[in-house]
Amino acid sequence: MDYNEILKNARECSGPYCKACPVCNGMACRTQVPGPGGKGTAATMLRNYQKWQEVCINMDTICENAPIDTTFTLFGRKFAAPIFAAPVGAMKLHYGDKYDDLTYNDILVSSCAQAGIAAFTGDGTNHKVMEGAAAAITACGGTVQGQSTMAKLNTKMGISMKTLTDRSTRNLAEMLSEGSSQGVMDCIKSQKDYPDAAPGSKRLMQKLQDFEEDNRIKLEQFL
Repeated sequence: MDYNEILKNARECSGPYCKACPVCNGMACRTQVPGPGGKGTAATMLRNYQKWQEVCINMDTICENAPIDTTFTLFGRKFAAPIFAAPVGAMKLHYGDKYDDLTYNDILVSSCAQAGIAAFTGDGTNHKVMEGAAAAITACGGTVQGQSTMAKLNTKMGISMKTLTDRSTRNLAEMLSEGSSQGVMDCIKSQKDYPDAAPGSKRLMQKLQDFEEDNRIKLEQFL
């Protein structure tokens, strides 16, 4: 597929607002829905594009005739190039009825994974969008960074010490209750520390807090 074919396919998939122009400067999409187009007269979008044209890269192209390595490492992962896909949301509102957010994220994440780069996904008022994006990332080999080896060792040693002389059900319930109480406090602190977090992240944190609180209440009733 050459560049002209890519543009042709893009125009068929992007809906009525984005025109898939050879140059994305806001000229053809002014007065359209903000996102794929400029708001109102698009004066800000046009001015921003013009100012970016004043930024030039002073390239040093004298180098040995050898393969160029564009790979780099970030977050403990190696990527093919320092190019990531930007997050896009509200697909049907912005780009037409061909794709909803869930379908688009599935295509975006898997395609970027095949190309060796990372995809950033959008969120929205529908919590299923973030859940679907997480599922798409997991399907492509994405991982969650858990506790370090030292943290796991410290946790294991702490449990061993607390149950060394008392392995009764009551003692175990007290330990779990203390853990759930600490979990609630951690959730509250995180929400205060990150007031501008994405709505989906806030909902997920609230679910975790409710889960820990429910566990704490049940354990206290048991005790």
